Amino acid sequence: WQKYIWDTRSGGNIHDPNTVINGWTLTEALGVNKTVTGQNVTQDNSLNFSAVWACTRIISGIGGSLPFKIFERTPDGRRTAEDHQYYRLTKYPNRYHTKSVYLQRAIIHYLNWGYHLAKINWGNKTTLELIHPSLLDSISVTSRGLLSFKIRDEKGTQKTYSQSDIIYVPNLGDGLIG
Repeated sequence: WQKYIWDTRSGGNIHDPNTVINGWTLTEALGVNKTVTGQNVTQDNSLNFSAVWACTRIISGIGGSLPFKIFERTPDGRRTAEDHQYYRLTKYPNRYHTKSVYLQRAIIHYLNWGYHLAKINWGNKTTLELIHPSLLDSISVTSRGLLSFKIRDEKGTQKTYSQSDIIYVPNLGDGLIG
């Protein structure tokens, strides 16, 4: 990097490749923004700050404790649709998470990464598989106007999923990604 980037703030000559690159210049060149203290803040290490951790814990805890049910209309109003094919998802979205744990983690992803992402595993017992936001490589729009998701698995293998196989809830942001 030294022969491509030079620190002009310290009075170094921009044409002198022997001038040492400081961290500020390198992060500027790579497009990485640092805070005033010089530390990078990421989605993962932001939870080391007590205020961020506490807010995330409180919001996700409240969200995870809210009732989540499927109802059907009846002549007298409504009733819980316990015989609905997806009713089981409202209690156990998958074999690893209860409804409360699933919703808490989904909200944590939504708050700290800007979106919630889950894969729908269709079948006799449909399940929802949480996908960590760091595994999303890209979202694009197909020629038919549907979303297409490129997602890596834990081993790094990338797969493309259609909009019908993914639950995607973006937070604030620009374009397709929250």
